[in-house]
Amino acid sequence: MIYFGIKFHLEKKNAEDLIQFFFKHDCLGCEVIEKPDINDMYGEIYTLNENDYPEKGVIVCGYFTSSDIITLVNEYLQTKKITLLSDIQIERVTDAECDTYKEHFKIINIDERLKVIPSWVEETSQNQVIVKILPGTGFGTGSHPSTKLALTLLSKYISTDDVVLDWGTGSGILAISAKKLGAKLVTAIDIDPLALKNAKINVDLNQVDIDCNLCSIEAVNGYYSLVISNIVLQVLINGTKDVYDRLRSNGIWIISGILETEKDILMTQISRHNFKLIELIFEDKWCSLVVRKEVE
Repeated sequence: MIYFGIKFHLEKKNAEDLIQFFFKHDCLGCEVIEKPDINDMYGEIYTLNENDYPEKGVIVCGYFTSSDIITLVNEYLQTKKITLLSDIQIERVTDAECDTYKEHFKIINIDERLKVIPSWVEETSQNQVIVKILPGTGFGTGSHPSTKLALTLLSKYISTDDVVLDWGTGSGILAISAKKLGAKLVTAIDIDPLALKNAKINVDLNQVDIDCNLCSIEAVNGYYSLVISNIVLQVLINGTKDVYDRLRSNGIWIISGILETEKDILMTQISRHNFKLIELIFEDKWCSLVVRKEVE
């Protein structure tokens, strides 16, 4: 069978609505291509092939069984008065190429309790909680060491009484796992509208009830027994006090996204806010930790 990968180059502010339109019209998968900022505030280092990224805006690529979607999208763009930044690009994708794409996304056994599978895999288990994630929309599929570490700790520390906050939800994989592992209530937040849209797609795919909100940690209301975050160091540091304020007494914070070389910097910060280290685990060059809020 032949599939069509159709690329639309537009301003980032219009991407979320276009992705939503795609999935209302039988989109098989979607990805957003955006050039990272090599001078961003988090000090990340990128090695880029500039030809892979748009100089301005973002490219939204949707995969469909028919190219007829182009007519519908053009009507949508005209209705919304959205101007493309370059011509629409279409490429044919064969079954073999789709299978090659799918080979990059394997079933991931986190532990005896939890398994992450791609959305196209049909699998049931009496012994493990199964979380389905739609790859191709970015924001985390469970294969990165930092995500696996976070899921490992989540599976170990979650309880059925927990009220959970997933700070920087991305694909929603941590929030969905928390709910399917038995958490009482789960809230997921992110400041990126595209990430939150992706999370909602995966929440629906897993048929769970999660409150997804577009906001920063500073704007969060309520109190939580467990907070989990898989984000970069500087954001964690900036939000440490907010997490402390939102955690209940003796609440748990599972932290991931940290390089081994960054561990001491983070530990210094969290110790200033009366967090006690409970556990620290490693994989490759990454580490994740569990800390508990100590009442002053």
